[in-house]
Amino acid sequence: MTHPVANCDRAPRALQAIERATAAYGGGRCGEAEQICRQILRATADHFEVLTLLGIMAARAQRLKEAADLFARAAAARPQDADAHSNLGNVLKGLGRYPESLASYDGALALEPRFADVYTNPGNVFRQRGRIENALANYERALHLQPDHAEACFNQAVVLQALRRFEEALTSCERALRIKPDFAEAWHERGNALRELALRAKLDANRSNTPLFDTPAFTTHLELAFLRIHQRQLEDLPPDHCEPAP
Repeated sequence: MTHPVANCDRAPRALQAIERATAAYGGGRCGEAEQICRQILRATADHFEVLTLLGIMAARAQRLKEAADLFARAAAARPQDADAHSNLGNVLKGLGRYPESLASYDGALALEPRFADVYTNPGNVFRQRGRIENALANYERALHLQPDHAEACFNQAVVLQALRRFEEALTSCERALRIKPDFAEAWHERGNALRELALRAKLDANRSNTPLFDTPAFTTHLELAFLRIHQRQLEDLPPDHCEPAP
């Protein structure tokens, strides 16, 4: 049986160790921070803060499988923490384990239904999987909760572009840039929307008086193709491809 006084003694020592690990990580000394965290885990295997910090370091080092294991242990240690489920969802998304990622985001959503990122993150999964309408619905929910969420505005613009709703995409880009003027990706997406709108305007203006292709040349080549098909039929030859006319 563990002596209660020993437990009391260990608690402040563990807290001091966590503070040292956090300071080391903040100072860019990740190796030192990881070593301290591993020492703490040897004494307390389900220490939430330590598992989370190790998961963050593993994720930033692109050790995503390790990060997923650490965040899963953190979520199990503190199942009522929405960030733990969201962190797990992020690394599972990075691993391409999309159904599990969405399940983790659902766990975060159940705990924090007014947390904008809980909608933005699954929106990104839906977008990567081509479920554009689902992605758009999630970004709209995120913006309803947090209207100044620049990333949600940008992601909304991306899916609106995919849906060819270019005027709305431009509006979303400009909204993102009002919130975050140095948002390079939003400037790029804004340029895409403006280019598509300019092309659409040009096609609309020319539709009534400018042909989309050279009609005489097209009909001439089509006539030659039919003549060659007919000639092969007369010679009892099987169908073949036609070389383009010079």
